[in-house]
Amino acid sequence: MSTSILAVSIGVSPAKLDFNKVLKGGFAQKTLLVSTDSPDELSINLERGGEIADWIEFGSLGENIEEFTINSNNPHILQVRILPPEDLANGNYTGTIRVVTGTLEGVDTGKGSNVKAAFLVNLRVEIVGEEIVDCIAGGMRITSFEIGENLPLFFTIENTGNVRINPDIEVELKDIKKDPVVDLDTDIEPLLPTLRDTFTDELDNDLDVGQYFASINIPLCNAKQEVTFNVVEPGGISDEGELISINAPVWAKTGEILPITATFKNLGSRNVRAKFIGDIKDAANNIVKIIDTDQITVEAGETQDFQTFFKPNYPGQYFVTGKITFNEKLTFEKITVLNVNEGTGDEGNGSFLGMMIFLIIIILILLIMIKQKKIKLKKKRHKPKKFKF
Repeated sequence: MSTSILAVSIGVSPAKLDFNKVLKGGFAQKTLLVSTDSPDELSINLERGGEIADWIEFGSLGENIEEFTINSNNPHILQVRILPPEDLANGNYTGTIRVVTGTLEGVDTGKGSNVKAAFLVNLRVEIVGEEIVDCIAGGMRITSFEIGENLPLFFTIENTGNVRINPDIEVELKDIKKDPVVDLDTDIEPLLPTLRDTFTDELDNDLDVGQYFASINIPLCNAKQEVTFNVVEPGGISDEGELISINAPVWAKTGEILPITATFKNLGSRNVRAKFIGDIKDAANNIVKIIDTDQITVEAGETQDFQTFFKPNYPGQYFVTGKITFNEKLTFEKITVLNVNEGTGDEGNGSFLGMMIFLIIIILILLIMIKQKKIKLKKKRHKPKKFKF
């Protein structure tokens, strides 16, 4: 759901949140994406409504935010948590989240007037009394490591039930002849309902150099996976990676928000922490944007995209140059070219143009009505008095 006012587009997605089979006194969480095409900071305030207003919290676990800021390069992913009380009857409950912008500048509406945009997100919560224990697990793997180091175990779990879980993880190791070697086990911190997380654990071991097979089992999630890995001599693990490409639109217009995506592949045998760094320069070699993304863990053999955004204000050629830094190493640098033409000033509004025109017409009508009212009041004040002789 989006709207456009004063040539500024605001978007909130999705327009409705459904929380199914939430336990009385339980927990559920979903996300909203709040975005704008404005390069300037735009303040956003949150208002709760409906019969579930007191159940709603915003932000990361342990906090409850009421406001935040966004701009074209920094949309906000808003966590919406539902914390219903225990003394509820089963059934469906409804509420709303009103996403309200700060005052939008650019229209002369007279003293004391404010122009804001607001969105109403509808919520539905299904309350049940039955405890549901369920989960999905995947991404189970063990990467190769040097002898004497801890065994690196990775897995992802999503809690699809309505109570918190902390499943056990069982690891059965066999040598290259498939003879049993040792059984390892671990568990995780409790995972709340509706949440999904990727876990990394390091297990003590006394394995010798060689190839091993592992059966990773998470019984609670009914998930099992067979993997293989190597234990190597000290110095036998090296980090390798390649910046495959930097992709961006070849042609664009001023005012458009352009995605720039760097694609990196981890060619090594262990996970790395990587990020995309670089800059964007104009034809005169002036730096117009510094690129420095957040670090992301890229698993061995996996390909990962790193994305940033750029909004050109002037026409001309722009050169995007960058590289990937990973585990204190660098890839070779790559470059791509953006060709930017003069825009019409309406880029970014797209399908919201009709709504923008409608809102502007409403504002103009209100202004005319206010002005006419002021004229009538003024005439009334200056009306000459009649005297009888």
